[in-house]
Amino acid sequence: MAADTIAGYIEGLLDGKEFKQTAYAVDRASRKAALARFLLKAAGDENPEKNALMAA
Repeated sequence: MAADTIAGYIEGLLDGKEFKQTAYAVDRASRKAALARFLLKAAGDENPEKNALMAA
């Protein structure tokens, strides 16, 4: 879980995103969806919930 979280943060930072909150989840699918929502929101997406489902 820690490695997935760090990898997601590093990817976001390399893409130039700014992080203002932390996302936590228990299983891999939930972590992936939470991180996708978090990154979409950080990128200024208007509807991160809908687009995170499409990205997962």
